[in-house]
Amino acid sequence: MKYNFDKIPNRRGTTQIKWRVKENELPMWVADMDFETAPKVKEAIMNTAKLGVYGYNDTNEEFYDAYVTHWNTKHHTSLTKDNLIYVTGVIAALDIILKYIPSKNDNVILLTPVYNAFFNCIKNNELNVLESHLSYKDYKYEIDFKDLEEKLSYKNSTALILCNPHNPIGKIWSREDISRVIELCKKYDVLLISDEIHCDIVSPNKEYNAIFSFNNIDERNTIALVSPSKIFGLAGLHTACIMIKDRDRKEYLEKQVYKDDVGEANSFAVSASIACYRDSEDWIDEVNKYIESNRLLVKSYLEEHIKELKLIDGDATYLLWIDISKTTLKSELFAAKLREETGLFILPGKKYGEIGDNFIRVNIATSKDNVIDALHRLDKFVKSLN
Repeated sequence: MKYNFDKIPNRRGTTQIKWRVKENELPMWVADMDFETAPKVKEAIMNTAKLGVYGYNDTNEEFYDAYVTHWNTKHHTSLTKDNLIYVTGVIAALDIILKYIPSKNDNVILLTPVYNAFFNCIKNNELNVLESHLSYKDYKYEIDFKDLEEKLSYKNSTALILCNPHNPIGKIWSREDISRVIELCKKYDVLLISDEIHCDIVSPNKEYNAIFSFNNIDERNTIALVSPSKIFGLAGLHTACIMIKDRDRKEYLEKQVYKDDVGEANSFAVSASIACYRDSEDWIDEVNKYIESNRLLVKSYLEEHIKELKLIDGDATYLLWIDISKTTLKSELFAAKLREETGLFILPGKKYGEIGDNFIRVNIATSKDNVIDALHRLDKFVKSLN
């Protein structure tokens, strides 16, 4: 490989949340990569730092060109810079969008199990979470379209948040699935919000299906949320974009973004984002190969040594969704005891909805040595249950 992902920076003793753990603990919980970011991104940040002055910042033509070129070339969209709004984060953007919904107590539909922050964002805006459970059979997930349509048809169902690719199950939704979701949202005049923050983290030779690559979308009622933060490990830089084609809704959201003070870039966000999407395509390919090798390592180890656990096959994100139903524990107790007894810190599936209570989520965007260490700790713990 051109880049060395086996060597990761030592973040213990820093203010970075993931590694603020005890000395014996191995954190594989929050969706935060341990790899150094791409060299060109690091170089851009260092060059900005050398200025020695970190004043107010704004986006520029290069910033929007980098986004547009990446999505149009790699993800088959037809976006222009006029379709983008800079924002400090995907969840900040989602919060702004949900404030757009005038009728409080309306339903926002989630396909669960799904990213836990969605629940909080909906509730904080005084809206109702309406779950459409994904169908789970033979260790595979599918959208239950009958249930989804029923819930979209409710008079007070206003929005659907699609996680694309899906966190935590690591699934790339097919073009057929997304097209059906689009048509149902159009049928019932429901706002479709597609969170695509994990879009570039896919297995080799796989590709996610960007919502704006579909010709049948309702431009008035379709929004995508994107950011380089997951694939490049830049969560601390607070940089993201809202993608939207409807001019009236865009103008409203731009006003809300600035009203809520989440539309101003920090000193490093713009130059780093440009380096991500303009100069680092080869790094994306390489890091995905490494993540895939970690995924296959976990899969083979569980099949050979920890048969009580089953990895759900996924082709996106660096988050593994593991079925623990054959053990005697539900997810919260499993995760708590695992951390207490072995120091391995992962997340319980219940965080992603009640339907996730027989699962755990594990972040494998770390060195192979850490993955092996985690597997040994997990093996020891599961054997102790027996």
